[in-house]
Amino acid sequence: MSQTMSPARLFAARMQGRAQTIQIALSRRWQALSMRERKGMVLVAAVLGVAFTWSVLIDPAMRSLARAEVDIPRLQAQRAELDALVREAQTLGGRAQSALPASAQQEGLAASLAAAGLSSAVVATQDDEGRWQLAISDVPAPVLMQWLADIVEPIRLRPTALDLSRVTDAGGRPVPGRVRGTVQLADIADPEATR
Repeated sequence: MSQTMSPARLFAARMQGRAQTIQIALSRRWQALSMRERKGMVLVAAVLGVAFTWSVLIDPAMRSLARAEVDIPRLQAQRAELDALVREAQTLGGRAQSALPASAQQEGLAASLAAAGLSSAVVATQDDEGRWQLAISDVPAPVLMQWLADIVEPIRLRPTALDLSRVTDAGGRPVPGRVRGTVQLADIADPEATR
């Protein structure tokens, strides 16, 4: 009774035979090398192993860490912005019951402009729809931006339109950090204030 081997077993047997042949040939070649040549081969193999370990394991990890050092502050800033938007949305959602009287908003607006040191450079007028139009002459941009962020809670106004440009000196060159223009503010309860 003759046994026939499956093609897979036949292929595996051939590969095993070839591997043994290669192993024997390499062993003979290794034995034929002098001690100095063997040490050189071990050194080359060690250098190749270190290079492989560096290029495949260590370098990619170090690049990921370097990218993370750049990405983490950016992601934290985005998270802070998102948290601020969530707080603002919660504030707006909880406060949308009724608008403050125009006189209370006017007093609050004047007081907040004075507290920010902006009252001399800002003229505020209210239109027929209850929105405030601010004409801004020469103010520090960071102070104006902080003031706009801070007015939502106490006087229940929010910016709905900004048209600002940099202030220029007598020679027409922009003055760093100074702006002028117009800002529109609306009550936070006004659902049509986004136009």
